[in-house]
Amino acid sequence: MPNPTNYQSPMDIRSITLFCEPDFDPKQAAAFFAAARSAFSYPVQTTRLATTPFPDWWDGEQDATAQAQSIATRWQAAGADYISLGPVLLRHDAAWLERIPAIIAASDVLFATAEIADTAGSLDTGRCWHMADIIHRVSAILPNGFGNL
Repeated sequence: MPNPTNYQSPMDIRSITLFCEPDFDPKQAAAFFAAARSAFSYPVQTTRLATTPFPDWWDGEQDATAQAQSIATRWQAAGADYISLGPVLLRHDAAWLERIPAIIAASDVLFATAEIADTAGSLDTGRCWHMADIIHRVSAILPNGFGNL
């Protein structure tokens, strides 16, 4: 039996993720994260928040950097260590893809993804090339490449 004063858990919970709409009440999110961290006997490494696809709710007229920083601040205050802004879907205009580098550069806790294939398995090779270029650009934002988490 391990010594309780020296005990280290054999594993950690990598992440607990709350999936929600972007207008979800941060107070409810904070309560969820607090309850989730103490619900199990294993340490929780990170808490994450994942929203619906950001092109569906993002204010395209507002400065992307300012909006991204505001979103990061709001959800970090609620206890989210990382925030996924939801994917740019194939049905969204490809111009949304170009916002991803600025959003990721605005805060090291924000991430976004993009759909490259439909549910029938049809791959959009143009989208793949576009995303490869964005991934390459994002990899240079931070010296450790962390923007591509």
